[in-house]
Amino acid sequence: MELAIDHFRLLGVSTSTACDMVLQVLRQRLEQPPGEGYSSETLKARAQLLRASADLLSDQTRRNSYEAELLAMGGEGASCVAALEIPSSLEAGGLILLLEASLAQEALDGALKALQPPQAPALGSGREADLTLLAATAARAAAGDLWHQRRYEQAAIVLQQAVSLLQKYPRQGERREQLQADLAQLLPYRVLDLLSRDLSVVDARQRGLELLDGLIAARGGLEGSAEGCPGAMTASAFQDFLKQIRSYMTVGEQIERFEDWARKGSPTADFLGAHALTSAGFSRHQPALIFQALERLTAMPTAGLEPELSCLQLLLGRTDLAQKTLDRCDSAQLAGWLVEPSGDRLADLCCCCRKWLSDQVLPGYRDVLVDADLDGYFADPAVQTFIQAEDRGQAPRQATVASHGQHLAAPVGSDTPPAGHAAAAAADAPGLDSAPVDLRAMAAATGLTVVVAVSLVAGRSWLLQRQPSSVATPAAGERPGADNPAGQSRPGQGLAKPAELDGTAALAATQIPPTDGVAGGQAAFAALQRADRLDERAAEQLVKAWLAAKAALLRGDGPLQPGLDAVATRELVAGVRRQVRDNRERQLILEVSTELRNVEIIDSSEESVTARINLSYRDRLLDRDGVEQQVTDLRDMTRDYVFTRPNGSWLLTDFYGV
Repeated sequence: MELAIDHFRLLGVSTSTACDMVLQVLRQRLEQPPGEGYSSETLKARAQLLRASADLLSDQTRRNSYEAELLAMGGEGASCVAALEIPSSLEAGGLILLLEASLAQEALDGALKALQPPQAPALGSGREADLTLLAATAARAAAGDLWHQRRYEQAAIVLQQAVSLLQKYPRQGERREQLQADLAQLLPYRVLDLLSRDLSVVDARQRGLELLDGLIAARGGLEGSAEGCPGAMTASAFQDFLKQIRSYMTVGEQIERFEDWARKGSPTADFLGAHALTSAGFSRHQPALIFQALERLTAMPTAGLEPELSCLQLLLGRTDLAQKTLDRCDSAQLAGWLVEPSGDRLADLCCCCRKWLSDQVLPGYRDVLVDADLDGYFADPAVQTFIQAEDRGQAPRQATVASHGQHLAAPVGSDTPPAGHAAAAAADAPGLDSAPVDLRAMAAATGLTVVVAVSLVAGRSWLLQRQPSSVATPAAGERPGADNPAGQSRPGQGLAKPAELDGTAALAATQIPPTDGVAGGQAAFAALQRADRLDERAAEQLVKAWLAAKAALLRGDGPLQPGLDAVATRELVAGVRRQVRDNRERQLILEVSTELRNVEIIDSSEESVTARINLSYRDRLLDRDGVEQQVTDLRDMTRDYVFTRPNGSWLLTDFYGV
């Protein structure tokens, strides 16, 4: 058989090791055999191969010839790999040496092949015992290597392969239990691995959702105990794990799961499901989903939910009822939501609602990328139709949302919610009267800003809030079981840390004069975008608007007018929002400074224009205390900016370096 290894690596020496040192290394290797219970025949085979390599490498003439062969082989191309041909009688010893040379996957592949017909060993033989023991040990080591690379699902596949093999060999029952324990430890990491993949990788993500369902079922639900469950997470660790996992799930996936867990009797799932419905309803301007959220919270027996209930009632246009609900809070409870009440009840209510949305409702969903913009929500014609229908008592008594997947098919957070959804499914809460609403007063009130603290209701601890988390994370490159012997690392010790969130970089709806971003105001800017052709000046104005609005979002100042949505396509805007969200989760602020120097149109047609722009760039990455973490010094660069006019208005579509 062939071993994919050369003499140097097999013995554990480098090409610069002197001949006399080779013999010293040989003695050390022979004095340290693997303590895994291998048969004497296999240990003798290992020793024989070590001596053969040492004999060659300690003979200068033979060594020079061998090194020349290796050099010539390396010059023939990457497809040529050094290997050693050994008698099949020494295969177990050779595979052990592969494992000791940190070639665990190769050792595992060799052991699995040797256990298959026609070369399969006789049942109950010493060769069978050695090969199955080697397969189990190599599988754990290979899984540890994959853990080190954060390839958790691939590590699980390796372990499952070994478990399936060992089921045929009852004598290896203890080893099989070890591998199964490793699989259980890997389960939370596999969920994270699979769900963090791109949304287009449907099969892998579905597998991750199935594993998550199984993990929670094994715990006995969200409120279940850690005793005997895969991963052995404590209640606190599991709560932090779920917060982290949720940030990789879409709002539709979360609604579906929370509904399923709630049907099985989980009050926590009911609470989280209400927040997911609210996030979907607010981000897509669909009050019908918000009505469902209100129904759920209203039915919950948990006391102290008045602030949430009042916010939901406000979003449904029931301002009088929302104020009465908030009035039921005692002073201590209200102090937890309004640090400095303004005295204007409607304004305070709107501030509560906006901060509740920003801090507790909108974070934690992969596809919700909107800000807590109450102005935009109430200005939507579909929302206004819903509120006016309730005011006239003409809204349907039941909110019928047939399929969350259907309603949430478009990306949540898109800037143009589907028309008609909100008005098509509106309802009153039983026994509650809606009061007429002054939309102008409500819109004016939403412009205020008041800091809101985190509520103390127990269910809120499950929300992905902008609060520091305490779960330890393995350092980059850290490998679990580092104190174990080589080749025996155990995957799965401790959970990865959820990103820390902070409200200091929240994207408040701060109004900035239009001239901050574009010369001539918004009217002139709109006219520029509707022009038949883009010249250098127009392209410069568009890029300036893009850079100014982007910089404002990155440093947390709020959107400039015109904002990103008016300047660029949704794909580019979504990329900026992801960057803002990532920085927010890391508690970082990015300050960007750019100056345009020269603009040249290099390609132009009626539907597409490419402008080449020279600019200077500088940025600073700051932590939450304003301390510089990283600085990119001022430098010049050239970028090509591509504009198209999909709806008769010029938008930035792409840009790239030259």
